[in-house]
Amino acid sequence: MEEWAQDVVKAARHARDRRARGEPLTHPVDQLSGLEICGEAVSYKGHPPPEPVRVALRRLTHERETDGLIPAELVEKYNSATREVLRRAIARFIEETNVARGEA
Repeated sequence: MEEWAQDVVKAARHARDRRARGEPLTHPVDQLSGLEICGEAVSYKGHPPPEPVRVALRRLTHERETDGLIPAELVEKYNSATREVLRRAIARFIEETNVARGEA
C-alpha cells in the first residue's frame, strides 16, 4: 500500500503542475487510469475536486462492479484498500506541499 500511495502522490504532483501551467486533462476523465483519477483527486489536497473527477473517484472506490468474474467480497476489499491509499496519499501530499512552502 505504501508504494501505491507514493504512486498516487506522484500522479497528484503531475496533476497539480499541469493545472498550474493552465493545461487541461490529457484525456477525458472516463479514459483516465485509476491511478490518474486518484492523483487528480489527491492534488486538491482534501478539497472536493471537480464533479467529473468526484464521480470517477466514487466509481473507483465504492461502485466498482464484479462483472461476475471477481467475487463481491474481493471487490469490496479492493475498494477499501483504494480508499486507504487515498487517505494516505492525501496526508502525504498535504505534508509535502506544506514542507515545500516552509510550513512544516
